[in-house]
Amino acid sequence: MQENADELYQNYVSQLHGVLEILSSGAEEQSRLMGAYNAPWEMRQDGSDFIEAVISLEKGRLDASTLSRLHELHTALAGLPPEAINPEGQIMTTAQGCLAALGHRAWSQVRTHAELCLPLIKDPFGSAGAPEVRSGQIQ
Repeated sequence: MQENADELYQNYVSQLHGVLEILSSGAEEQSRLMGAYNAPWEMRQDGSDFIEAVISLEKGRLDASTLSRLHELHTALAGLPPEAINPEGQIMTTAQGCLAALGHRAWSQVRTHAELCLPLIKDPFGSAGAPEVRSGQIQ
């Protein structure tokens, strides 16, 4: 059972690393990487889900400082206002709509926290195992 938990943890860390790379990018790059289908919602959800998964499985593998940084990022993601996810009057299946949302000032705090977390969360599989982005989905 422990082997499966270790493998699951490594997979979630790898996925989180990929999400951190996207979250730390600028709005145009985020939109390009995620595609133009509800990218802000997907990024918030992926970030929150992978942070929660890694924290729940880390079992002493991460130091207090790293855990604190992850919690800060999680809080920033949870605190994104509706206009940073789905701005009124924007169609979130278009690049224009995604860019309007991702350009909201609240995303700058998320980007800053993600930049601080990125060097702390190493992809255990290296670049060969890094998550791929296809059609707005982290694979």
